[in-house]
Amino acid sequence: MKGFTPTYNTVVLDIEGTTTPIVFVKEVLFPYVSNNMQSFLVENWSQPKLQENIELLREQSKVDAKNNLPGVVIIPEKAGSTAEVLRKAVIDNVLWQMSSDRKIGPLKSFQVFY
Repeated sequence: MKGFTPTYNTVVLDIEGTTTPIVFVKEVLFPYVSNNMQSFLVENWSQPKLQENIELLREQSKVDAKNNLPGVVIIPEKAGSTAEVLRKAVIDNVLWQMSSDRKIGPLKSFQVFY
């Protein structure tokens, strides 16, 4: 469109099976996340947006536990937990959700930030 200037700086695509084979997602992207999430969390821990995403994951983990989902990993509250304990719970929760192939808002929100 002539004269149109976009106001965004990022485009997010749903690539799984759309622009990229599903096997790429499972064999390349999932291992990348598994291998790099710890360093990502350490480097970005103080970012408010990351903490908002973690809170969404925490609330979802409570819902999942209440619904007795097998293997659910609870993310503890910040009060009384060290950053290391919280990061491990976040990693374990996200990996559990990915292995379950969940398509829920809190996970997607975290993945977009990550």
